[in-house]
Amino acid sequence: MELYAEAGTGEAYERRWISMALSCFHGLGRIGTRVFKYAPTEHGGQAGFTVLLRGEEYWVPAVPPA
Repeated sequence: MELYAEAGTGEAYERRWISMALSCFHGLGRIGTRVFKYAPTEHGGQAGFTVLLRGEEYWVPAVPPA
């Protein structure tokens, strides 16, 4: 979870985080950083991203600010 410790910003960082989070939290294996669409959303009061990948919708948490 080295990426989690970085707590970076910007689209490139968000895409790397989302790709890793989809693999870890949803068991999807390796996901390319350009094969999904995403939008910032909240779920249960927690910041995160709604992700659309291959016609399926997923949610992953955002990295908390450092």
